[in-house]
Amino acid sequence: MRRAPCKPAPPAPFSTRMRRAAIVIMVLAIAVPAFADEHGYVGEDDPWVVAAGAALRRRAADNGDGVTSAGATLRIGRAVSTSIELRGGVEASVGTTGALTVSAGVAVMPLSLGRLSLGIEAELGAFTRWDETATGALARVGPLITWRPFAMATPPTCPTCSPRNVHVPVQLELVPIDVDLVRGDGVRLGVALRIARRY
Repeated sequence: MRRAPCKPAPPAPFSTRMRRAAIVIMVLAIAVPAFADEHGYVGEDDPWVVAAGAALRRRAADNGDGVTSAGATLRIGRAVSTSIELRGGVEASVGTTGALTVSAGVAVMPLSLGRLSLGIEAELGAFTRWDETATGALARVGPLITWRPFAMATPPTCPTCSPRNVHVPVQLELVPIDVDLVRGDGVRLGVALRIARRY
C-alpha cells in the first residue's frame, strides 16, 4: 500500500511575546532621538531626500536555500532635525517571498563621524504577495549606515547666490529584521543598498 507523502508542518503561530518585542523595538527606535547628537547627518539646507536602490530579503526559517526575494526599493524622506528623518517608501521584489510593500517610519542618525553616519531605521508597513491574494502588515527595524563620498555642485538659485554643493549619500541597511505582524512565517533578514540625493 502506497503511503501518502508527508506534508510539511504548518508554521508556528506568531507569539504574543514576539509581537510585543517588535512593538518595544519600534518605540525605542522613536525614543532614541531624545539622545541624538546635535551634529547629525542631515544638512539644514537640504531637508528632502530621495533614495533608490536594491534589496535582498531572506526568510529566517530557510535552511541554506539562499535569498528568497530580491527587488527594487525607493525611499522619500523629510528631515525634522539634524539627526531625525521621517520617511516613506515602496519596495517591489520577486522570489518565494516576493511582494509589493508600502511602508513609513523614521530614520535616526545620532552618531556622525565625518562623512560616515550611523543610526537606526524603523518602519511599519503593509504588503501584498505576488503569488497569492494574502496581504499583511510588517514591522522593520535595523541599523542604517550613511556614507557621503562626494558632493555635486548645483547652479545658483538667484543672480547673487553662490553655487552650492549637494551631498550624494550612499545608504546601507545592514541586516534589517522584517517581522510579519499577521502571519507566522514572516520573519526575514536582509540587506538594502540605496543611492540618495538631497534637495
